[in-house]
Amino acid sequence: MASIDLEAARIRTSTLHFTPYSSTSSGLNKARPLLRCMIWALILLVIAISACTFAVWYVLRPRVPIIHINSFDISNSTQYKMGFTVKNRNLLTSLWFCTLNMSLFYNGHKISSSSLETFSLNKMNETTQSVEFAVASPNIWLQIEETNAIDDMGMEVTRKRLSFDVEVRDSVVISAGKLYYNKKKMEILCQDLKMEYFFKERSWKFMGEKNCLVRFSNAS
Repeated sequence: MASIDLEAARIRTSTLHFTPYSSTSSGLNKARPLLRCMIWALILLVIAISACTFAVWYVLRPRVPIIHINSFDISNSTQYKMGFTVKNRNLLTSLWFCTLNMSLFYNGHKISSSSLETFSLNKMNETTQSVEFAVASPNIWLQIEETNAIDDMGMEVTRKRLSFDVEVRDSVVISAGKLYYNKKKMEILCQDLKMEYFFKERSWKFMGEKNCLVRFSNAS
């Protein structure tokens, strides 16, 4: 009887399985939350650095100035004078305009050129400039557009009109702040500057103010 009980005890003992305690598995389970926190912290750090870099680039990048034609006068057949406003719309950047060479075009043909002396413009500031063009032999190229119209008195009159373009190419603009310096080429295009002749005053008048197209490119 005792031998039977002993044999039964051996059978029960052989069917038992013991799972030893694993310290490695427990350590990994504890490290997983910490690892997830580190990954999220790294992602947030990358996002923060990217946002700061974009903000700095957006604020410090040189924005093109606003150039607005205020006046265009023809004092006689050979003297032309243009007045314009330059506005610096950069928050932290001053602008220096160097070698501002301007060309006057009529019907796609260059008829005169002039230049402005170097001038500077502080951040969020504006200035008014003027330039004069001397045109040689205007009767050779000048083709006045004439149209018939009715004046205020109901009389038929002949209107005389002209249209000019002004271009600035390969001019150098330097933008600078406290911590950086940048050099750009600037191109300006002022198109369709309309002039009309008034017989009573016997003079040409500029028919409306106009904004110019301005573009920056990298200087060599």
